[in-house]
Amino acid sequence: MLDGSWKETLPPVDPSTLVRMPRGRPTAGGGFLGVPVAHVDGFGNCILWLTWDDLDGRRPLSIRNPRGSSFNLSPAETYGPARPGLLLLEGSCGLLEIALSGGSAAFFTGLAEGDTVIMSFTK
Repeated sequence: MLDGSWKETLPPVDPSTLVRMPRGRPTAGGGFLGVPVAHVDGFGNCILWLTWDDLDGRRPLSIRNPRGSSFNLSPAETYGPARPGLLLLEGSCGLLEIALSGGSAAFFTGLAEGDTVIMSFTK
């Protein structure tokens, strides 16, 4: 199976039956931004339907999960020199992700795919 032979066990797929997932859209209001969680990866990183460009230069300060719990957030460029705690950084597909250095951000925050994260910003 590690040689790729598993592909032969799959039925053929008609490309015309494939659909693209709609991109979630951030919603703004009252000085906050609601951002859908697009995916939680195998490391527990919460990939958001959000890019740095969507933030228009604003810097996220904290997030709130759908159950009302708040968490501080530190923007980072990479995982390496990041300080402990929740990080906001750009993933390989260009979307921002919430990560926890050495742990699962999804477990720590209680976030799941489809949840909406509420972001607050510095002034």
